[in-house]
Amino acid sequence: MTVGERIRTIRKEKGLTLSEVAEAAHCTASLISQVERSQANPSLSTLRNICRALDIPLFALFDDGKFEEVLNDGVVTPKEKRVIVDHDLSWRLSLLNPCNKRKFDLVLMEAEVGESSGEMNAHQGDEGIYVIQGAMEVVLDEQTFTVSQGDTIYFDSTKPHRWKSVGTEKLIAISAISPSTL
Repeated sequence: MTVGERIRTIRKEKGLTLSEVAEAAHCTASLISQVERSQANPSLSTLRNICRALDIPLFALFDDGKFEEVLNDGVVTPKEKRVIVDHDLSWRLSLLNPCNKRKFDLVLMEAEVGESSGEMNAHQGDEGIYVIQGAMEVVLDEQTFTVSQGDTIYFDSTKPHRWKSVGTEKLIAISAISPSTL
């Protein structure tokens, strides 16, 4: 499928007219039509504007997997499509819902005993963490909480916070962060 065909497919899937995309992309409907029919080679800048108008990442026009994800609107994320957002030799954070329109981040946390997020961190929104295996210590402002297997912690993430894997086995937890910050 050509870049133009992908643009047309996504535009139609989103129910947008040529004029609506053109206006949002700061170009003409004629140019969008020509691009869709592979009769014009747009500049990278124009492609970026079209992608912004369609609310898709630029690489969705060139990557089969990302294109399919955009079409499926990220309903299902296969295990192999998880995005590692932070890692070290003994811990990893993986974004489980890397679709474009997410309103929250769903993160798989895996950490060996003793590993931590490091410095205190604060950001807009709320955060909830469910511990699947192991235990974690969460420092929230001046308070310290121990969250064990099966437990959940929920907090206002504008308060400075950090976590540490504690106990005797590897930490595996799911964190939901709203709004999306990753």
